[in-house]
Amino acid sequence: MMLLSTLLWAFAATPSLAAAIQARGAFQPKGLLEKSWMASNVKLMAALDFKPFELTDVRLECDADPDMFTQSNYTCGVTFQWLDPNSVKWNNVSSGSCNGSWNWWWGTQIGGDDNPLDVPYTACWQDERTYFAMRLITFIDPGNFTLQLAHNYRDPENFTEPYDYPTTFAQPTFTLPLIDGEWRSIIRLDHGPILTDVIGLAN
Repeated sequence: MMLLSTLLWAFAATPSLAAAIQARGAFQPKGLLEKSWMASNVKLMAALDFKPFELTDVRLECDADPDMFTQSNYTCGVTFQWLDPNSVKWNNVSSGSCNGSWNWWWGTQIGGDDNPLDVPYTACWQDERTYFAMRLITFIDPGNFTLQLAHNYRDPENFTEPYDYPTTFAQPTFTLPLIDGEWRSIIRLDHGPILTDVIGLAN
């Protein structure tokens, strides 16, 4: 097992989902936790003692543009399975399958303070009230990238109506083992489980 120190990320496939996440006050435009909001939830997070998210079969594949004859433009995609053990008691769905993709120009870094990302959230799974969501935060290269994860679920045991649908956040940075390094197709894979700490809370 690998325990990752984390920061935060999220995927949202529809504008309504993105708006729902934004409305909870958890993200700034760069996708980072706002310090005053973070400070107000530290004691509550400690009291609830969240278990880490469990990620399995994390696979990254970057394929070169077939019309190019040198290392240049790639399409990269990530897939993984995501279980939140904190939501098992009160929710019929406590896990989801995630996938997302982006373009990457060989040798350049995506994201960070010098090159901020404006990547939309993508939903891994959602119903009328709850969701698993993710988005890309930084992509240095196929061996070093960071995602932002958000899970909204029902918890009437620790929260009272109308605040009984909290959203928890994590931000894992991945350094996946190399499976195939041929320049036209780069594949990295970790079957896991990879444990990533919950570091943010909004409701």
